[in-house]
Amino acid sequence: MFKEKGYSKMWISQPDNELLTALNNQRIKVILSIPNSKANDLSNDVYAASRWVKDNILAHPTVGFTHVCMGDLSNMSTDDCMDLVQAMENLYAALKRHHNIKVSTLVDNSSFTSTYDIGNLPSKCQFESKDLFGDILKFLKEKDSPLFIKLMPYFEMANIPISIKVDDGNFLLNSTSNKFLTDQDNTEYKFVFDAMVDSFFGAMKDLGFNDTKFVVASGWPRQANPGDTKATVQNAKTYNTNLKRHIENGTPKNKNRIIETFISSAFDEDMLVQVYEGWKHLGAFVFSWNNLTLP
Repeated sequence: MFKEKGYSKMWISQPDNELLTALNNQRIKVILSIPNSKANDLSNDVYAASRWVKDNILAHPTVGFTHVCMGDLSNMSTDDCMDLVQAMENLYAALKRHHNIKVSTLVDNSSFTSTYDIGNLPSKCQFESKDLFGDILKFLKEKDSPLFIKLMPYFEMANIPISIKVDDGNFLLNSTSNKFLTDQDNTEYKFVFDAMVDSFFGAMKDLGFNDTKFVVASGWPRQANPGDTKATVQNAKTYNTNLKRHIENGTPKNKNRIIETFISSAFDEDMLVQVYEGWKHLGAFVFSWNNLTLP
């Protein structure tokens, strides 16, 4: 069904032998994530990285792996952050012998110096840990790898500044939306997604990395806490449909640049703990026609 809907890319949050076996010979491009808990082992021991590659990549020779994503900085401990870049280096060395698979990590707007909201001017955003991000971006540039960015406009709906006038369309990428934000260089924004993307451009530019490639993971939850009228099947379908069309147009600061984007995620993650309920229900590919949220 995933291929029938015209999708050729899938993001998998952690190795799953049953799912990976099902993806053999499917010609689907796969990004495979590694949990934060693996950062220490993979950074301390290059042989541990080789074993991980053997068990999770080489064991599935006909799966179309394109990237390995080491961890998620949005919920990474200080210790794991210290191990992150070395873990990426070891994975790169292990993968280089066998495949042209890129290595990166995943970030979101919690990496900025101040609490992000949709009123932030994209050109003024900066990373809080400049040393860490300098090392990450240097690695990515040297290895010609993209930075993975998690952008979820839905989760910004609960933190709208009083001075910002928006409606649901600004979040759902509806073409009839009005502008809600003007940057200091007079760049105008109609869509929250665009402002979030350009905020990362601003933060990377601040560190001297103007041309870093990136890949976006985005989506919309089908359900969340009881009474939440924004996390619905219809809104998820609307957002995913509009997103698929919108990413081909770039952003206001990067016109005509196609934003490589994955729907996050392919499946629900009911086992997540200590997270807002909506994070568990981002799966676009679910086994019920009534709840299918792929466009």
